[in-house]
Amino acid sequence: MSRLGPVCHEDAPALLGRTVGNGRFEVLGELGRGGMGEVYLARDDRSCREVALKVIAARYVGRSEREQRFRNEAEYAQRVGGHCHVVAVDELGTLDDCDDRLFMTMERIEGPTLAMELAMQERLALPRAVTWARQVADGLAAIHAAGIVHRDLSPANILIERGSECAKIFDFGLASEMDAPVSSSLGRLTLLGEVPGTHGYMAPEQVSQGAPSGTMDVYAFGAVLTEMLVGHNPFAHLDREEYIDWQQTSRDETPSIRRWGLALPEGLVGLIDDCLRRNPAQRPRDGAALLARLDALTPAPVVALVPVHPLPPVVLDEVSDDASTIEARIVEPRPRRWSWRVAVEVLVGVVLLLVGVAIGRGSHPTLGGVPVAPRRWAPSPSVVRGEPVQVTSTGLPRTADVEAVVEREPGSPPLNLHPTVRNRSGSMRRAPARLSCKARRARADDAEAGGDWPTVLDLTRNQRCWPQSVHRMRLRVHALSETGQYVPCLELATGSEDPEVSKWRAQCERGLWTPQP
Repeated sequence: MSRLGPVCHEDAPALLGRTVGNGRFEVLGELGRGGMGEVYLARDDRSCREVALKVIAARYVGRSEREQRFRNEAEYAQRVGGHCHVVAVDELGTLDDCDDRLFMTMERIEGPTLAMELAMQERLALPRAVTWARQVADGLAAIHAAGIVHRDLSPANILIERGSECAKIFDFGLASEMDAPVSSSLGRLTLLGEVPGTHGYMAPEQVSQGAPSGTMDVYAFGAVLTEMLVGHNPFAHLDREEYIDWQQTSRDETPSIRRWGLALPEGLVGLIDDCLRRNPAQRPRDGAALLARLDALTPAPVVALVPVHPLPPVVLDEVSDDASTIEARIVEPRPRRWSWRVAVEVLVGVVLLLVGVAIGRGSHPTLGGVPVAPRRWAPSPSVVRGEPVQVTSTGLPRTADVEAVVEREPGSPPLNLHPTVRNRSGSMRRAPARLSCKARRARADDAEAGGDWPTVLDLTRNQRCWPQSVHRMRLRVHALSETGQYVPCLELATGSEDPEVSKWRAQCERGLWTPQP
């Protein structure tokens, strides 16, 4: 046993700060741990550069099936070659001074995984999501061209390189030869009876342990792209056993991403839906087919000579419901030119403003013959912009989204603040009088207890009366979940750590993603 032998055991301290490989690798830090082993940041004395050093777990030393799986992980990645969207594996070997544990060296990528990005941003802007999706598809095309199926594509296995914002696929621990026989011990890197993959990303035929094919990775790609755009895995409401059972026994298709009501190009919606088809023959056949579909959506980059002076900013076009492509345009900055016309317009505006202020101070408006103080209120922030506001004969708003607030002169008779309004169902009702905040909160609690969800939503619409925002959020998320408004429910509840909010958010996720008969 060498002097470094004891530190390599699983129950011993980590390799951090040690030198292994007969003085070759100086371990500088730990990058992560997984099922197969640990990954360290190390200084390679042979190449004089920093590398990611992956070492098989000590408990798997001597176990032939696990060691073969580790070797194949390195060999499959090496077969793909130095593709720009696949993390390169440089070398496979053993650490003689560390219990003969297998190791592989990989290029060091600084940056988070896609899973970390999604945890921080919840969901990505459309241009960024499509850019990374195209890079992942490009990486899959190279993997499939090498005759390999990754079988574990997920946000946790995609790195985003800091600075270049480049997406790179890594971790070939569950990879397999394309169309390898199910009974082949060399083609299959998992134990017999073991389902390879991460739940939420495994295709039906992968769960059923069918022959590896590129369509398995295509299915996972559809789930990853959905998660980038929506912020949730399509099957987040299922645990692993439920997911495996559903994929093995159900004939239902995955609900379309259209259910989220996002403004997405129709071609992108169709691509995602096709990727998640239950029948592999109805999906794009491999990464190259994915790349071709995405190229049809996004125009190829234009290479042009640029001047030395600073470039104008690039502005991404908004994507409408009927958009078929995603484009970027360069907006030339307009020079500021002052002319006598501009000066005259500014002067006229200032004069009109002063006249308006003088008139406002010298008169008082009336409402139905009753003097009304100068207006010192603004509509509720919940008012939808552009929605027409109807008024009664007294001049009060008729929409339920606007609360009439009128300041009366002392001693003036009370006004009728109960105009008749039409609710969403089309029936007529009387708008409630303005309640105190205490009464509004009490009525909202009573409405929740009685299951009157429209009233709960009406009373909690304005944040002004809810100093404890979590109380209001609980009521609204509960009401939205009970009324089947799953998308706004998830939008409101996302990011909250309150247990009750999390409970109703889970109900909304189940309601949104549970396949319908």
